[in-house]
Amino acid sequence: MNEGSADRRSPHSSPMDTNGARHLAARIAQQQHWELAQAVQDGRQPASDPDGEQLEAIGDGCRIYATEVTNGPNGRTSVERFLKTLVDGSWEVAGFDESSESVSMTNR
Repeated sequence: MNEGSADRRSPHSSPMDTNGARHLAARIAQQQHWELAQAVQDGRQPASDPDGEQLEAIGDGCRIYATEVTNGPNGRTSVERFLKTLVDGSWEVAGFDESSESVSMTNR
């Protein structure tokens, strides 16, 4: 084996599959979108989205989140959504109207 051989990989490494690459690219896009806020850049808001695990879609100056909620003793679940919009350089929680078609979104 040559000194500069590409075969000198760790025995624990494996090539990334296409789903993993797609997930990583989406996560990077979500982080870059979060960092558009001046408040994130100057430290007034967290460096990463504290609700990022619930992120459903991103769009022009907005982020949609979905949480599963268990209602009452019968254990029925429903999905509640909320929106964060970029207002004066900060991410702010806003009301969410699911019937609105005015926001162009990208699913994560």
